[in-house]
Amino acid sequence: MDSVFKLATARGKALIMLTYMSNPGAEIFYSMKSARHGEAPRAVFELFTELAAEWKAHGLIVGATKPEIIRRVRELAGPRMAIYSPGIGLQGGDPKRAIEAGADYLIVGRAIYGAADPADAAKRIRELTG
Repeated sequence: MDSVFKLATARGKALIMLTYMSNPGAEIFYSMKSARHGEAPRAVFELFTELAAEWKAHGLIVGATKPEIIRRVRELAGPRMAIYSPGIGLQGGDPKRAIEAGADYLIVGRAIYGAADPADAAKRIRELTG
């Protein structure tokens, strides 16, 4: 990934790194323990967050279905790195809880485009965020 970030930076491009997915099976992988040489093992999502900060990623993708993970990623990444949270609606992510936990942006798809009235669905989701 070092070379990917160097190339993107050289070309003036931004990269957003996937840190924790919103699907139900995400926990199996992202909560596994891993470590760099000589360091104590920690959850893969924590290592990905640390690497994203080192590589100067422009944002992180963290599933809205796990507000406690969003909160932990926010602690590790600090206030300047944007967090994008998918999984609102059909996957069970709560927009208000995701924002309160530290998400900056919500990724909403099927809950809007699959609704009988997409504009109304989008408005209701927006109202839930306060």
